Formats: sequence, C-alpha cells, structure tokens
Amino acid sequence: MDSRSSSSAALFLSLNLVLFAVVSGCGSCVKPTPTPPTPTGSCPKDALKLGVR
Repeated sequence: MDSRSSSSAALFLSLNLVLFAVVSGCGSCVKPTPTPPTPTGSCPKDALKLGVR
C-alpha cells in the first residue's frame, strides 16, 4: 500500500513539474512594439469628403 501511494505521488509531482515547465515556456516570447505612423500634416481625402477637420 505504501509503494502504491508513493508511486502515485511521484507520478503526480512529475506531471505537475512537466506541465509547469510547458506553461512557463510559452509566455516568454518578446512581442515587438509596433512603429507609430508618421504624421503627414494633412487630412486624408475621405475625411475631407465627410467634412472632418
């Protein structure tokens, strides 16, 4: 009985460790920051048609 409970505890701990390693490894990628668009100083043609300033 003791060997059965210790083997199930070892299996649980090993699976816990493996799943923790998999989950921790997925979120470590650095996301690139998007470059903001350069201001042109004039309104787009569609905005001028709608009367937006």
